[in-house]
Amino acid sequence: MTRIGVVGSINTDFVVRSERFPAPGETLIGESFAVYGGGKGANQAIAAARLGATVQFFGAAGRDPQSAERVQQLSTDGVGTGNIVTFDGYGGIAMIQVEGSSGQNAITLVPGANMLLTPDLVTPRLADWCQPGDLLCSQLEVPLETVQSSFAMKQRHGLTTILNAAPFDVRIAGFIALIDYLIVNEIEAGQRKKRLPQGSAYSRWVSAPPYSSPSVHTVPFWLMVPAEGRSLRRESTSSTRQVPAMRSLERSARA
Repeated sequence: MTRIGVVGSINTDFVVRSERFPAPGETLIGESFAVYGGGKGANQAIAAARLGATVQFFGAAGRDPQSAERVQQLSTDGVGTGNIVTFDGYGGIAMIQVEGSSGQNAITLVPGANMLLTPDLVTPRLADWCQPGDLLCSQLEVPLETVQSSFAMKQRHGLTTILNAAPFDVRIAGFIALIDYLIVNEIEAGQRKKRLPQGSAYSRWVSAPPYSSPSVHTVPFWLMVPAEGRSLRRESTSSTRQVPAMRSLERSARA
């Protein structure tokens, strides 16, 4: 059975749906409100567990009621929660505005306890759990140095690493050689150029198709394109290949 370690975020999503997005300063009457378990890390962990993988989660939660519910949800779905560290205060919160006419969304994230997940809280636990051949997944809703230190265990422990680079951070170029597969959506793929300062040391890495470092390391990446039939498109040095995706990982975790 596939073993997957997920170093990632745990959030509670507060979702408001309205016919359109309000203009600045405008108040709209909404159509509906709902609360979901969220966090890119937690959602991906649950999706993988529901598909039959053995999943262990490495993350941080608050002592608020919503965080307790999120950890219980992970456990109920078969995700290992023994490596989740609990802090005083609140866990991650996402305020999600959904435009009913288009299905587009706008998200404001308050990371809460997720930003307290330091490398020293993860790497020892990860080293005790992982085995050669395991998959290690992460996202960028936890501190970047924690993601990097976790991925640095790749060669020593024989891991395959997968990074969902959201929210996008150009600093991942500093450890691109540790990433086996990179997942971005259309917006994040465009940000790899737009958010670089002039004269950046990463300019050659970012401008080269696909994602490659200034040295020799090339990273296959998957481009999520929900507007085109909810598919994942794999970009490589020589070709583009469409792969049907029944549902996005985040949506499937909420089903």
